[in-house]
Amino acid sequence: MLLSRLRPSKKKQSEDQTSKKKAQKIPELEDFLLKRDYGGACSLLEFGQKGGWDETRALWLGHCYFRGGDYKKAADTYEELMKKPTYPPEVPVYLGCCYFFMGMYADAKNAAEKIPKSSLQNRLMFHASHKLNDEKKLMLYHQQLAADNVEDQLSLASIHYMRMHYAEAIEIYKKILQQNPSLVALNVYIAMCYFKMDYFDVAQPEIESLLRKSLYPAARDLLNHNMVVFKDGDGALQILPALMDVMPEARVNLIIYHLKKGHTQDALKLCDDLEPQLPTEFLAKAITFAYWGQLKDSKEHLKTAEQYFKMVGESAAECDTILGRQSMASSYFLQGKYDEVLVYLNSIKAYHQQDDTFSFNLGQTLLMCKQYKEAEEQLLAVTGQERDKILYRSMLARTLIQNRKPHAAWDLYARTKDTKEAFYLLKLIANDYYKAGEYFHAAKAFNQLEKIDPSPEYWQGKRGAACGVFRHLCHGRVTPDQMSEILGLLERDNHPQADFVVSTIRKWAVNHKIDLK
Repeated sequence: MLLSRLRPSKKKQSEDQTSKKKAQKIPELEDFLLKRDYGGACSLLEFGQKGGWDETRALWLGHCYFRGGDYKKAADTYEELMKKPTYPPEVPVYLGCCYFFMGMYADAKNAAEKIPKSSLQNRLMFHASHKLNDEKKLMLYHQQLAADNVEDQLSLASIHYMRMHYAEAIEIYKKILQQNPSLVALNVYIAMCYFKMDYFDVAQPEIESLLRKSLYPAARDLLNHNMVVFKDGDGALQILPALMDVMPEARVNLIIYHLKKGHTQDALKLCDDLEPQLPTEFLAKAITFAYWGQLKDSKEHLKTAEQYFKMVGESAAECDTILGRQSMASSYFLQGKYDEVLVYLNSIKAYHQQDDTFSFNLGQTLLMCKQYKEAEEQLLAVTGQERDKILYRSMLARTLIQNRKPHAAWDLYARTKDTKEAFYLLKLIANDYYKAGEYFHAAKAFNQLEKIDPSPEYWQGKRGAACGVFRHLCHGRVTPDQMSEILGLLERDNHPQADFVVSTIRKWAVNHKIDLK
């Protein structure tokens, strides 16, 4: 937005008066603009408007509101301007820019269509078409971007970034930076592209080189913030709290930091003051509430998380994006509607071929939908640290049992080193073995549980599983040696019912000429 600068008129003063009042000199608009102090500029302009409305002052006020991030006030200012009999022809596109940053993409498009074509108008329509998923219009406005216009090329690079075409975005940024070395902030964008491509070792030096340069405070804050992100949260507690009031992303990233560290209550406290406006803010709150709801078995928090996920997934801007579909999948997962989850996850599967988290989520959804073979394939596709987590081992064990691979499920338990996790997994597979009719392994699992905790529940499970093995023996589904092994477990018990079960099975075996050791 290019406007002529407004210079308040100054009365002639003598040199003596000037020297006396120099210390008390009221800053001019230009002073605030040079310092990028848009809050101060707005205060000065608002004060000036009280003395009588002025079109040029109103234009500057809208500009400063916009640059300061108060898009609602900027929009109100431009709407007021458009109520006048005459107003500058570029005002509707300024209003459209405000609508765009408020997430009102259709309104932004409608506002921009009211004025003759210009480079700013074309860029706005280009971005609005992307948000509204209008591919034909997107390509139309793409073709009208000028190759020698920096703003046009920056817009193109940003669309490449949002569509995950990071290499194309880097190419544009580097070309612009080569022609305009003073645009040092482009290094941040380049670093973010490398970061998204998992080239962390390339991204970090880009930021560190910028930090060594003389930058205005807002740029340095942004770089410090991004360094925390690039370093996976290193320095988060030192850097991010001071930035939360000036950079909304700082609060979101601090919430993410606490969640990764397992500090769910700290993340929840940060959510108290978060009034979500952007999809990332809704999702940060949704994920935190989901964590807390599962941790404390709070239906209220889980319901709120489900609603936040749904709001993102059903929004016009995100409903057909990868993020939107992931959000709908999360909402349906919390509702227990796993068939619906599967529809959404399958629609974006092609974009997550080597994503462990996605493979795990798809795997457990397939398990809940009783598609056990496909579930096993997805879970085995996980190669990273997820494999060491008890939840992953539990899901994989349940899948292996359903796929008639009881030995593999038992091996998962045997390789679990943590005592508490091993007990949890043993209890889970014991019950799943029993439900799946894998009585031989169920009896061994319940026997192991009984050794750890001599509870009547585990004895009853072992007794029932032993009877199940006997039934399988009658139908030729287990060997005499397997039956003998289970009888050995029962005979070592001092339980009065054990003798009855053992003697009954042995008598049957003698009558049917089956040799049991």
